[in-house]
Amino acid sequence: MAQPYLDRLEQEFPQALRATDRQPQNFLHLGVIALLFPMARIIHCVRDPLDTCLSVYFHESGGDYPYAYRLADLGAYYRQYQYLMSHWAAVLDLPILELHYEDLLRQPAKVGRAMVEFCGLKWDKGCLKLLKDRRRVAGDAIGRWQHYTDQLQPLRQSLAGQ
Repeated sequence: MAQPYLDRLEQEFPQALRATDRQPQNFLHLGVIALLFPMARIIHCVRDPLDTCLSVYFHESGGDYPYAYRLADLGAYYRQYQYLMSHWAAVLDLPILELHYEDLLRQPAKVGRAMVEFCGLKWDKGCLKLLKDRRRVAGDAIGRWQHYTDQLQPLRQSLAGQ
């Protein structure tokens, strides 16, 4: 099962020595990923739950995620994501580095070095170039939920399991 995926990567990126798959739903498949790619390294980037859910709610491709239309549904989905990630951390023999999005933005060199080291790679200052591209990394999105405090009550209740 892994070979077609690897063949596609080879075809699309023939010079690549490594691949990163940043699909938001990958957490659902970590069990299969561990079986198919036992040398994989998982970087689990955690963000404030309110900011995460609000970002999904506002994202234009919400249609790809049926839970993205109601704040209460988003909160319930987020709780299940947290539960599943705790499960994977307990049962998988797969290295998982958990880092915080906010730390990555505030201390990009420190967190970046930890990620690169975790992957068994050599640090290169060029790694920081990505973080300078404000179109890709939105530091002003930290605490964005605070602008919508009154409207987020259904999300808050759902995240609390109510």
